Amino acid sequence: MTMLIRLATMAGISLITVSASIAADFYQGRQLSFLINYAPGGPADAEGRLIARHLGKHIAGTPTLVIRNMPGAGGIVGANWLGQVAAPDGLTLGFLTGVASKAAMADPNFKVDMSKFAFVAGGSGISITFIRTDVPPGLRKPEDLMRAKDFWAGGLTPDSDKDLRERMQLDMLGVPYKYISGYGNTADVRLALQRNEVQMYVESSPWSAP
Repeated sequence: MTMLIRLATMAGISLITVSASIAADFYQGRQLSFLINYAPGGPADAEGRLIARHLGKHIAGTPTLVIRNMPGAGGIVGANWLGQVAAPDGLTLGFLTGVASKAAMADPNFKVDMSKFAFVAGGSGISITFIRTDVPPGLRKPEDLMRAKDFWAGGLTPDSDKDLRERMQLDMLGVPYKYISGYGNTADVRLALQRNEVQMYVESSPWSAP
């Protein structure tokens, strides 16, 4: 399963439409605010900081990128700020994850039209699904999942990208399960898995190493 990552800007001068010479003059010696719509230390933050570390070298004028985390409401707070508050001066980029599904489902808290963002780049991140091997009748190989029953799939919120991918996998396979959400972050769901409060969850690749 993949996770869409969007890099967007409310740019008066688009990073991808101006000539190299104009961009170099504009961005030379400037700072770009690189907004990540999740909290520091999480998978979205790790992915965003990795991109920000190298992105400036590929922008004419080689500006300095300064990270700004703006978490809240499953990524909506940062996306709304980018669209409603950030000055359209070409100096703010948004690394937006987890908001595509909310926009598609017309979440009433999502106040911006993503089509108004100047799209810069996109990519795919890997998600890994974890499930305990002691789920009845015991899981030792992938096909054993088809015989699993009476287990809890844990998650964040019903409309989060992670939860939607997790539930979609099980629904498409026709595997019976129960769903519980409301964990504050991925670390909380991971701990719940270790405590056997839930038996399955979906993790983003930066946090998937044991």
